[in-house]
Amino acid sequence: MRPVDQAVIADIRGGFGSCRIDPIQTDKPPVPSAGFGWLGPIASAARIWLERHRQRRDLNLLDDTMLMDIGLTRLDVEREIRKPFWQA
Repeated sequence: MRPVDQAVIADIRGGFGSCRIDPIQTDKPPVPSAGFGWLGPIASAARIWLERHRQRRDLNLLDDTMLMDIGLTRLDVEREIRKPFWQA
């Protein structure tokens, strides 16, 4: 099983009638540390933090109808976007 972030997106397949909630995959390969020493893990953490920020920003752009489709409320989104970028 691959690790996932807690945010969810709607994955619409087969038209408007079928909507499925999928977790967002955030397990991109780590930045190679060969030759970078201690910078490799820092770069990997920065990549994850930037991805979380992007996902939360995109989640905030969804309207209430889209949020209802994926089983979230505006309050759920407000809670999620107020988390610091380093918190999953």
